[in-house]
Amino acid sequence: MRTRLLAALVAVAALLGTALVTLPTGTAEAAPPAGWPTGGNDWHLCNGSTYTRYCVVSAQRNGVDVTPYDTPVGNMLKPWVRGFSVGHGVGFGVDLYSSGSASDSDLGNNTDLYKLVVNVGEVRPREMDGTFRDASFLIGRYPSGDWNFTITFRPSSRHTNSSITCTLGSCGDDSTKATFDRVGWAAGAVEDLSGYPAREAINRTGSIRATSAQYENTMYDPDTDSIIVDLSNPHRKGNGDVITDGTYEAFLPNAYLVNEMSIPDPSTVSLASFAITKPGSSAATFSLVRETRGIRIKIANISYSAPRFKFRTKPTKPGKPRPYKVVKTSRTTAKVKFSAPLANGNAKIDKYQARCHKAGKPWHYKIGKGSPLKVTGLKSGKVSCQVRAHNAKGWSKYSASVKS
Repeated sequence: MRTRLLAALVAVAALLGTALVTLPTGTAEAAPPAGWPTGGNDWHLCNGSTYTRYCVVSAQRNGVDVTPYDTPVGNMLKPWVRGFSVGHGVGFGVDLYSSGSASDSDLGNNTDLYKLVVNVGEVRPREMDGTFRDASFLIGRYPSGDWNFTITFRPSSRHTNSSITCTLGSCGDDSTKATFDRVGWAAGAVEDLSGYPAREAINRTGSIRATSAQYENTMYDPDTDSIIVDLSNPHRKGNGDVITDGTYEAFLPNAYLVNEMSIPDPSTVSLASFAITKPGSSAATFSLVRETRGIRIKIANISYSAPRFKFRTKPTKPGKPRPYKVVKTSRTTAKVKFSAPLANGNAKIDKYQARCHKAGKPWHYKIGKGSPLKVTGLKSGKVSCQVRAHNAKGWSKYSASVKS
């Protein structure tokens, strides 16, 4: 398990209007950018003068502006945005604005749809993470170079035990009850993934991870081409009933599917593309939806304490190789240089085939283990060449043509 799929935002909690957000392990500490609001304070609505670069453009609930956003009244259900003190991203959520003596154990409902548009200046938003569901995440940039993002989400039920630190595979036993049963809960973060390798940060841009569990860790295991989801949560509600409304949701961008998971064509991915493993007694249900920018995986009806879910990608034909140079080494011979496909289809590539021809003339072929391949028997003059790759599932499509 060498590469993490999504940030381990383990603790996103809110009590009486105060959110605690733990940054992902590996995020480098650095001073926030100039003008970054003090950590822990709600960001104001943008007003074109005092609040411009680091502010909330709009905050809506069910398509209606939350009009007293800057000056909320008591017991108002209010979305909020707060910057991390180190300036690597912002926390967001839904809270009951109230005095310190009021309770927010029952916040609202799980059907409200919230939409936040936020300016984040020079901080580049990449990943959305936390406790919510049915989320979307769009990244934008102004002509000035400043970044912004738009997120939509619905709250989620949340069962936590304040006296237990849930960790991997541990959150009490099957008799452990939650001390807080919340409805209409939302708390999360949009992060820039500072401190991660550049390739990983780029491939994860636009990703979403959401869960109602008290602890979650998602890993990608390249040795088995698997997504592994570990969850931990109290097993029972405060009244003793077994929890069965646990949720998990992940949106995986196309770049991640191709470059990290070796899936050649994300548009073909379905639930049948994965071998799914879950605890033997689990009644959890799974769904996968293909969207323009990636795929969305959901697990519903999760019963805790500490389930592990595993999505193993099934082998497919590889992607197209990437030819970059064709040289005529003699009147009748061409040397074709190429790189391996971005995605091998989760199966070892065992051979390649190059083909070349002069326009209007027959193709000539050469099979070999790798680049370069020499194609012979050609007519004199310039030729066009293509390459395809082969694994245990068959041949890829031919690459685009490259001329000598």
